[in-house]
Formats: sequence, structure tokens, C-alpha cells
Amino acid sequence: MMALEKFTSTDFSSHLNQPFKLVVHSLPPMLLQLRSVRSINNEENGRYQAASNQFVVVFHGPLRPLLPKQVYCIEHPTMGKIRLLFVPMGPSGGSMQYQATVVA
Repeated sequence: MMALEKFTSTDFSSHLNQPFKLVVHSLPPMLLQLRSVRSINNEENGRYQAASNQFVVVFHGPLRPLLPKQVYCIEHPTMGKIRLLFVPMGPSGGSMQYQATVVA
């Protein structure tokens, strides 16, 4: 499993709209689709600057079961296993949105 500090937003961006498998011990594995990667802006000295090492990723998954906020392990064929903090953002169409904040 790679350490989060090894990943960049570009690593995730190259896998947009691809499935990631989320493994939860009490549930069958579920597929989540990576939908977006966004930089986080930091306010510094009265101006906003994009922090190249801080970004969030948004995944879409099934509406049920709703996953509570916590750290989960996701797997991708190229990126391997990654532990991320997932936060449910609410439904979007027929799927649930989850935001994972990654600070490299």
C-alpha cells in the first residue's frame, strides 16, 4: 500500500471515470467511480493560492448502503491499495457521492 504523500492530483486525474473497488469487512466489495479531482485553495497573506499538494477526489457509488465517514481502503489495478478518509456528500442522480480529502 502506497503512502498518501506519494500520490498527486495528477495520479488520480489520469484515472477519472474508472472504477475503484472499496473493501469493507462487513459488506461485499463495492465499485466506486472516480468522478472528479479538485485542488484545495489555501488563503495566505490575503490572497488565494492553489496548493499543488492538497486536493480532494470525489467518488460516486451505490445509494445503499450509505457508508459513514471513516477511513476506507480502495483498490485500483494501476494505483494499488490506498487508504482514504471518505465523507458522504449526498445523493447525485442515482448514486451517492463521497469526497476523499488527500493531503500529500
